[in-house]
Amino acid sequence: MKIEKITEDLQGCPCGKVHKTVTRRAEIGKGMLGKTGEILRQIGFGDRLHVVCDRNTWKASAGLEEVLTRAGFVLSFTTFENMTNSEMICAEQIKAESTGAEALLAVGTGSLNDLTRYAAYQTGRPYAVFATAPSMDGFVSGVSPLNENGFKRTYPAEAPVAVIGDSDILAASPVSLKAAGLADIIGKYTALADWRVSHLLTGEYYCEQLARLVEDAVSQVCSLTQRLAENDSEASEKLMEALVLSGIAMQLCGNSRPASGAEHHLSHFWEVMFLQAGRPPVYHGVKVGIATVIIADLYKKLAEKQEIQVRDRAVVDPKKLQQIYGSMYDEVQKENTPDPMAEINPQKLKEYWPQIRQIIAKIPDASQVIDLLRQANACVFPQDAGIEPELEQNAVRYAKYMRRRLTLYRISDLILD
Repeated sequence: MKIEKITEDLQGCPCGKVHKTVTRRAEIGKGMLGKTGEILRQIGFGDRLHVVCDRNTWKASAGLEEVLTRAGFVLSFTTFENMTNSEMICAEQIKAESTGAEALLAVGTGSLNDLTRYAAYQTGRPYAVFATAPSMDGFVSGVSPLNENGFKRTYPAEAPVAVIGDSDILAASPVSLKAAGLADIIGKYTALADWRVSHLLTGEYYCEQLARLVEDAVSQVCSLTQRLAENDSEASEKLMEALVLSGIAMQLCGNSRPASGAEHHLSHFWEVMFLQAGRPPVYHGVKVGIATVIIADLYKKLAEKQEIQVRDRAVVDPKKLQQIYGSMYDEVQKENTPDPMAEINPQKLKEYWPQIRQIIAKIPDASQVIDLLRQANACVFPQDAGIEPELEQNAVRYAKYMRRRLTLYRISDLILD
């Protein structure tokens, strides 16, 4: 993937923004494990390298230590037993244990990358990623969603200078991780719709070129879904490229708008509710895929209305929110102060409804989303991931308050039944 070519093609972008990336290299293909030391040297990493991994990801990347040592790196390590939750305390551990290192290398997928890029940002050092599974689109993100005091908050972080993926290692990763990656990609359908609707109604910054870049990433993998369950190296490579491309679009945008909308709000809601209950986590992409089915269905039902009647303002019951969110209520209040819905003119919503229906028309039907997920052996319905009906219903009603971001899902509170 030629990131430099992508940025060159976006020079003079009609959106008026100067698009830049921190990530300079994306090397995904066969034999990349053996080239990792050379790549890290080419991007200017010094001799002292701190590796962040867990026992599973280190086993999956067998031979990497020899490759790095042969390239002249002096290694130090933070090795977790089985990293599934990106807790702030773990990021602080990495900062403490990496003292003296000139750069950091995350070996793994989601949580390990979230922790490493936050630690890199906090200590002013570059970092790179050696991916062990195509499981999510946050490999090249410039932010870190970390759990602290039971609430998931997004923090500024250091995007990686390079991301490396060996096709054979990616293909050999668990089918559940590849299915999670596919589900995360499919979620872009509703995320892009939310971005376009918010732009239409509020004038929020929007770039059609970046939206198309993400749409191309989605199209790249949707024809390969069944092969992901067959340990196919080409399909895994294409999925990884699409995930990285989605992340690059977020860098070019300056925020996560091209890749995250209402479907991610449901995912975050379930995550923090599981955390509060002390339940084992579910892969991020799995929750996003399930949420995309729900949101796609909600949006398609909204689009059946040729005309709408609107209320002057959306009414939120603070007592109910406090009941639902419990100890997280104060954090939710912060996310919603000032109220983002104040940006919406109800009459403008009514006026622009025909254009909004056209935006919704680009989203696949819920049945099409279900079919794509099933082809990759991905979870489809909340019960597939242990999400009970009450938790599903609470997410559908209250997850929209998780983030200060306008989505059609939240704006629909102004539409009368």
